[in-house]
Amino acid sequence: MSCHGFNKSDLMPTYFLHVRHSDRLNVDSTGMVLPNIGAAKVEALKIIEDLLEHWPTGWPQADHTLAIEVADSVGQIILKVPVPDDRRLKGDQAA
Repeated sequence: MSCHGFNKSDLMPTYFLHVRHSDRLNVDSTGMVLPNIGAAKVEALKIIEDLLEHWPTGWPQADHTLAIEVADSVGQIILKVPVPDDRRLKGDQAA
């Protein structure tokens, strides 16, 4: 059986990884073709790590309001990936 004429996006779902911080939402309009929701979670965690590494001075701290919201191809949020507790910026631990 051949997959000739098919590309990866024909066989795997597209996930959109939106960045949420407080009341702001940065919408991912491109999406990523990934094999499953587990792979989407891995990508979300990579985005969080990248954001924390390059967090601009003067921005509100990365706290419990920073998360990646993973949406499916119809726009339904199917997973919310928060900043792991051990990666929140210093001083952001909830009391």
